[in-house]
Amino acid sequence: MVEMVTLLPATLVLAPLAAFASLGMLFVIGQDVIKGPSTYSTDAGLIKALFWLIGGVFGIVAVWLAVALPYDAIVRSAALRIGILSGILVGIADAVHLLWTMARDQGTAITIGPVGWAVWILMLAGPLCTGIRQMFRLIMNHAVPAIPVEPTTG
Repeated sequence: MVEMVTLLPATLVLAPLAAFASLGMLFVIGQDVIKGPSTYSTDAGLIKALFWLIGGVFGIVAVWLAVALPYDAIVRSAALRIGILSGILVGIADAVHLLWTMARDQGTAITIGPVGWAVWILMLAGPLCTGIRQMFRLIMNHAVPAIPVEPTTG
């Protein structure tokens, strides 16, 4: 229950913003493709930013799946477990990349100030900590308890 509460700020604020921004970027990239090859140099930056936005959404979804689905169901399905672990790793990489980019850009680092930094860190701390915990739980504890078999009478 506590893990779900830590995911709420990022889920209610960041995930919808990233999803809608991704949709807008897809429209811009599509328009540039229709215009012709003269704008492809800007498309590379847009596509890179699009992948980072989508990565954040995948990360949030993967952490929600890891928290909400029964542990046995995740462990029994190798594809589901690998998908959740991959999504969590992409989400962690995305959050670290965002914070690193913000810290490296002196204009952004100074402009948002200490309150802005606190908001971003608090917004990302819940999904990061929950994602890391769920990732280690899925990697380290992958033993599935035996399914009890009812004896047949006959």
